[in-house]
Amino acid sequence: MDFETNPTFSLTVEVTDDGAPPLTGSATVTVNLSDVNDPPAVADQAFSVDENAANGTSVGTVAASDEDLPAQALTFAITAGNTDGAFAINASTGEITVANSAALDAETNPSFSLTVQVTDDGAPNESSTATVTVTVNDLNEAPVADDATFAVDENAANGTSVGTATFTDPDAGQSHTFAITAGNTGGAFAINASTGEITVASSAAIDFETNPTFSLTVELTDDGVPPLSDTATITINVDDLNEAPVADDATFAVDENAANGTSVGTVAASDEDLPAQTLTFAITAGNTGGAFAINASTGEITVASR
Repeated sequence: MDFETNPTFSLTVEVTDDGAPPLTGSATVTVNLSDVNDPPAVADQAFSVDENAANGTSVGTVAASDEDLPAQALTFAITAGNTDGAFAINASTGEITVANSAALDAETNPSFSLTVQVTDDGAPNESSTATVTVTVNDLNEAPVADDATFAVDENAANGTSVGTATFTDPDAGQSHTFAITAGNTGGAFAINASTGEITVASSAAIDFETNPTFSLTVELTDDGVPPLSDTATITINVDDLNEAPVADDATFAVDENAANGTSVGTVAASDEDLPAQTLTFAITAGNTGGAFAINASTGEITVASR
């Protein structure tokens, strides 16, 4: 018996006696149905949404119906399963939208099982619930390359390990490729494309006096679809080491029997280190008879013994 489809029944009732002959009479019995509020009808449903979808993105609209006439207003509410407030529902229409974009992460919450309650405005109010499954579509997310600072001794040999670039990637199981895209003056460094290890590639370019620091731009690319990349600044400080001075071979001439103190010539020498270092000169061999002296500070050679 359904008030909405058959609000009233008109029954014909026949009454027969057991006389001879039997006789009958009939009457019409009208049965009116009293309208009782029926709960709304809502079935389990499923939707999907891309991970990190913007707040306000429409996910889907919950379908529900109510048999009562005249039509009743329905109210929708999410009562369970809404982890981190990921979704909101329009109370009047049943449309589900994204409320917390950060919660839509296929790696941590690949699916939500929302309990949606639908309530009518009858007297008394009746309600029904359904499970609305929202699947989060896994999209490729960009890796995050970390800035870093390393140090290396000047003139370090080719192949010397400087450090390894690090990163994070929300996506699981992807491969990554590293490349130095800027700042590699003189081709000083190389990077392992697979591991991100930075090594010395040109020892001669690792010179504190000319390049005390390098600021490398390292690009990290994943193998997702589509591939995504990020860049980091890798600062490499060159440690200053003391380098040997360089003294120049030279040929001078002096007259025999030249007076003591006569200047013969000045030894030229240089030193790469900065700030400038003080150089000290000494004759260590070949000075037969102590013929010559050298100024310890200037390198000037003079006659010492005629």
